[in-house]
Amino acid sequence: MQVMIFKRVVFETRKRPKGLLRPKTKPNLKDFAHHAWPRTPTERLLTDLQGTSAKFLAILEALSETHRRTLHCEAPTPDAEDTAIDVCAELFFAGMDIIAGGGGTKQSHVVKHEGGIHSSVWELQNTSLMELVAKGENGVPLPALVKFVKHAFSYEQWEPFGILIEPTLQLLQEQSDINSLVDIKTLQLMLALEPFYNTVKKPKKTPAHTDEGETAAHTHGKSGSALEELTHLADVIQSCSEEPFKSAILMKDSDMMVDVALFLWSKCKPHFQRIMSSSLENCKQLLNDVFVNRWLYILTVVHTALSWSNAASFDPILSAEVTLKFSLLLECKAGLTDHSRVGSADMDTPAPTVSPEHVDTKQVGS
Repeated sequence: MQVMIFKRVVFETRKRPKGLLRPKTKPNLKDFAHHAWPRTPTERLLTDLQGTSAKFLAILEALSETHRRTLHCEAPTPDAEDTAIDVCAELFFAGMDIIAGGGGTKQSHVVKHEGGIHSSVWELQNTSLMELVAKGENGVPLPALVKFVKHAFSYEQWEPFGILIEPTLQLLQEQSDINSLVDIKTLQLMLALEPFYNTVKKPKKTPAHTDEGETAAHTHGKSGSALEELTHLADVIQSCSEEPFKSAILMKDSDMMVDVALFLWSKCKPHFQRIMSSSLENCKQLLNDVFVNRWLYILTVVHTALSWSNAASFDPILSAEVTLKFSLLLECKAGLTDHSRVGSADMDTPAPTVSPEHVDTKQVGS
């Protein structure tokens, strides 16, 4: 009951009365990272809950929205006072501290806030968060941590997401249950989708740490790097079609695959827009592209993902469009291959030789 009350109060208490024109100050949360709890108005409300497990459950519930799908990535809608944005930032700020071992409690092995995850997350991997809350204990189980990372992606909180995503994936890799299999692919998809939503530019790699593929991408400029990101996303989607991940995803969250396949299709659809028939003239420009094999691979992944996730059952028109583009491109590519084979065969055929017996006698006589 306290958790549900917190979910409502944490937003309602931040709204200022109408007509109040007092200027609003927005402090930098990083300045309070090493201060003692409570550091923010949100944490003051959390102090009424006993144990960090209850505090973390309250944070998860406050961030939960029924309309958000798994890969739904959208920051809170800003209001006139940015109340929702400020509260969400404070919720993630408090959640990060609890995950690191803080939260207003004295623990023996506290990990620094910048360090990421407290060792108790692994120790409590098979414990329910509700059990810890009922006992008033401290700690964050692994499933609760995964849910928090998903919320960080969903709310575009890129700093917490970047800090937690890799260590969380490492912990999940050691699990083999069906929920962990789905969570592994979900977080990998989120990591592959991040560049399309995160507008903050990451530092470029030095030439010493850049492989040949990345060098080729940078050589072709911005379009090359975008294609690299699309190809990486396609690789992750393709890995989801392998067992045992495929069966786990179909059982738990098949809509996730439909969403990510549609996202990938929306990014590559303009590239295939000009393909209206299988004629060579219609496809010549696309097939002459130096990255034609990559684009064909991406389209193959989209078609495969939509097929096994049964997207045709609710959007047959879109599925038919993808299938049509895919078949036309394959037919056109096959026709081009046949033409090249015929041309090479003609070039390899030796010129007919004229023997002395076939020489025209009249020409000789003349």
